[in-house]
Amino acid sequence: MKFFMIYHLTLDPHHPEFKAWLSHIKKSVRPCINHITQPTQAIFDTVHDIDLEHPAILQVEEKNQWPCLTDPAFLTHNPCSMTFPLFIGGPCSLESKEQIAMTIEALSPITSYIRAGIYKPRTNAHQFQGLGSDGINIISEIKHTHDFNLVSEVTCASQIPALSKICKIFQVGTRNMSNGTLLKSLGKCDLPVILKRSMCATYDEWLQSAEYIIREGNPQVILCERGIRTFETATRNTFDINAIAFLKTKTKLPIIADSSHGTGLSALVDAVGMAAMTAGADGLLIEAHPQPKESLTDRQQALSLEQCQSLFKRAKSLVEFLE
Repeated sequence: MKFFMIYHLTLDPHHPEFKAWLSHIKKSVRPCINHITQPTQAIFDTVHDIDLEHPAILQVEEKNQWPCLTDPAFLTHNPCSMTFPLFIGGPCSLESKEQIAMTIEALSPITSYIRAGIYKPRTNAHQFQGLGSDGINIISEIKHTHDFNLVSEVTCASQIPALSKICKIFQVGTRNMSNGTLLKSLGKCDLPVILKRSMCATYDEWLQSAEYIIREGNPQVILCERGIRTFETATRNTFDINAIAFLKTKTKLPIIADSSHGTGLSALVDAVGMAAMTAGADGLLIEAHPQPKESLTDRQQALSLEQCQSLFKRAKSLVEFLE
């Protein structure tokens, strides 16, 4: 018995009325659209207020179940709008205006994407968990004097409106990979989302989490391998290099590597990061601090700004060589 119907539409983005039609649809129902390019597909579980006879619609198919939204058959190429390889560096936590200014000035010759956690979920409830609203004010102020793209973690849906005004990319941490409510809310945004792998998640579970975001209409998901929990205790996590090569065969979603959390040791971040790029990673997410030993969070794995800049330079050269 069919309890619902899925409508799979093939769209013509080059039709002169396409943008007006899409704008109208977004106001009435959030469509799951893969690309505004040819061929464009859209998935709906309702057709209320949708003109199925509109000339921008080339074909309508009725199905009784959702397709795999991370599959190359639906996402035919990288759905994210930024340039790859993507290099993101900066402190685990935003601590001060001076700290973030120094980070931007040091890394801007290599990348405009700067990470800085404003809200930080921690294992230890008594540790520093970010500046919160004060951090938002710091970023808003420094944006008047510095040109950069902020990448920051969102830990609950209520943070999205304020963070969307200052962020270029949202980040979902390992603890929230399976937070369906948060993922659905991010799916209603138009910003890219870095989805970190949970410390114990399988590849399939990771991709299923990505589908929560894509189904709500936002295909701009960037997978991030950050190591998994194993029996080994010498390093913070075990960085799974297999994940990069394997997922490259299963999806067109980009996958970047966080070798900072993947190892937990600053001496290993460089080597594992370069190994990830060799395996096919689409970029790196690296913790870097003006004074690593004084960092309020994750100081054991933080690189200096100079070390981060050097890693990004060599990673770019490696990509050019491999191509």
